[in-house]
Amino acid sequence: LIGGAESHSVPSAAARQLRRDLEQVAAACGVQDQVHFTGYLPGAEVSRLLQAADAAAFPFNAGVTRKSSSLLAALAAGLPVIATAPPGEVRGPIEAEGVLRVPPRDTAALTGALDRVLFDRALAGRLAAAGRALAARHGWDAIAAVHAEVYARALTSRRGGESWTGAAEPSKVGP
Repeated sequence: LIGGAESHSVPSAAARQLRRDLEQVAAACGVQDQVHFTGYLPGAEVSRLLQAADAAAFPFNAGVTRKSSSLLAALAAGLPVIATAPPGEVRGPIEAEGVLRVPPRDTAALTGALDRVLFDRALAGRLAAAGRALAARHGWDAIAAVHAEVYARALTSRRGGESWTGAAEPSKVGP
């Protein structure tokens, strides 16, 4: 299952080309009937599909960061996740923050990691539990709580004559 490729970091034209390339690779490998390209889907449909999946893989050349909403959605769904690390960060599969990280552009490491996750239920369980915890720390509720705390501190400190950073308010210059 391959979702939409267009995002804030992948322009439309590049996303369309990537999809064409992936469709050609699937056809060349004879797996075009097993690979499904969904394109963009509404959140409820993505959640339904994630609940039916056994694992999620994010094999990007530059690695995947916690800013990826797709990564966070898979983690929140409780899927064991395999993702590429930034180039040079890892030499082989390693568990880190609820994700089994592999080097980018290393097909053997990626397929080996997928094999491990699909057949080692203890590993899959550890990744799923740690991934859910990570997603909770980066979910909208956590983000809103941090923002509310910053605003509360700003309001409280302004009433006391200090800036929200705790520094004294600058003196006024001029009349």
